[in-house]
Amino acid sequence: MTMVKIYEDTTGLIVAEGLRETLNAFTAYGVAVTDLKTVMGDISKFVAREAKSRAPREAGKLAASLRGTRRKNGAYVRGGGKRAPYARYAAYGAPAKNITPNAFLYRTIVDNNTQLVRMLKDGLGKLADKAGLPNDF
Repeated sequence: MTMVKIYEDTTGLIVAEGLRETLNAFTAYGVAVTDLKTVMGDISKFVAREAKSRAPREAGKLAASLRGTRRKNGAYVRGGGKRAPYARYAAYGAPAKNITPNAFLYRTIVDNNTQLVRMLKDGLGKLADKAGLPNDF
């Protein structure tokens, strides 16, 4: 079974090589998709909660719109939409509108990378133990 290799790259982001293959192998060995979603959901909810305090606060709508999502193959944070349609401008900037970028989500991930890696390793390790697979995380 392919195991995931988790490390920090030169920019400070977390890289999980082989994650998709590992998750597919878990599914093949009988690990429920809902269990995989729970692990990723816990991570994305943590990031969303931490990012809310760093989001631009002009009206507070962007922070309120941040949500962690539950997906089998990764932890995703969503925000913006009808509640805060300016989210992409706040995050990435818009020189034509004189808006400078605010990398609040990126900084949240980089500043919490040690805890995020631990959460991922612990979550995958528990799933491996539950399925009777090697826990090499």
